[in-house]
Amino acid sequence: MRAEKFTIRYLGFEPLPRGGRRLSFSVTGQDTNLRTIFVDVGSALFSGPGQMAIQECAGVCYETIRSAGETIESLPARLNLSEANVTDYREAHKGLGVMRIRNH
Repeated sequence: MRAEKFTIRYLGFEPLPRGGRRLSFSVTGQDTNLRTIFVDVGSALFSGPGQMAIQECAGVCYETIRSAGETIESLPARLNLSEANVTDYREAHKGLGVMRIRNH
């Protein structure tokens, strides 16, 4: 069975109490069903040796939503981003020159 095609659009973010972010995305299926998906990103992902740049965040969340389900109905309403999601994103985009933040 092939995965259903759906369109994912970044809507924006809101700050979370401990320094993280909640990003919101609209997801539209072929039959134009519209859903909103929220992705919570903890502050720990923005610090430390493998820290994620703010600029990477929406792309990592997009790819995480894309891989979370084969149909729009199977997508969860809320996801939590993990270090594994960031690592997978970076591995998949190595050849595109996605840069990591330099430590000074």
